[in-house]
Amino acid sequence: MRSAAPVKPAAEAVSTPRLISLSSELAEQGPPVDVGRIATLRNAIADGSYSVNVDKIADAMLRFRAGGQ
Repeated sequence: MRSAAPVKPAAEAVSTPRLISLSSELAEQGPPVDVGRIATLRNAIADGSYSVNVDKIADAMLRFRAGGQ
């Protein structure tokens, strides 16, 4: 898993070319991936032990639709 880049204080201005360079580097790296979590989920799905809580999913969808998190 990729670690977060250190955050600089606002007093240290960063030039536009540097920001473009940083954004390009981040885009090339892709999103952080938790390989261990993916393996755990794949194994649970493969052996049939992965269960879906439809009530929890439905509640989350309704909260999202209502504007809450």
